[in-house]
Amino acid sequence: MPKFLIFPEKFFGTNRNLTTYSKENIIEEIISSTIAECVDETNVDRNSLLIDSFFFVIAVVRNQPQYGRPAIEFCLRTSMTSNELQQRYDLQTHIEANETSELKFWPLDKISHL
Repeated sequence: MPKFLIFPEKFFGTNRNLTTYSKENIIEEIISSTIAECVDETNVDRNSLLIDSFFFVIAVVRNQPQYGRPAIEFCLRTSMTSNELQQRYDLQTHIEANETSELKFWPLDKISHL
């Protein structure tokens, strides 16, 4: 386990209260920051997210326009329908509305083929 892990602050939050960097703390920070980003960028209802075994990483890529910083794509399930989520997104009242340009919806069984 490395002594230092550097994550882009914008994506992984800034939980500066951590006094130890255990594997569990790091995993919790990644999950909680991902959920916060999802809510902040899409306006999804936090209580509709189904955080279970289907929370997984789809891809880790270099974001070339952002100086090669890593970008991680996650799959999160929600109890909202695609129409409900699109309606909330279209309100553009969420904190980071300017950071997304559209939502894309895929059936869960198609995610593995992306």
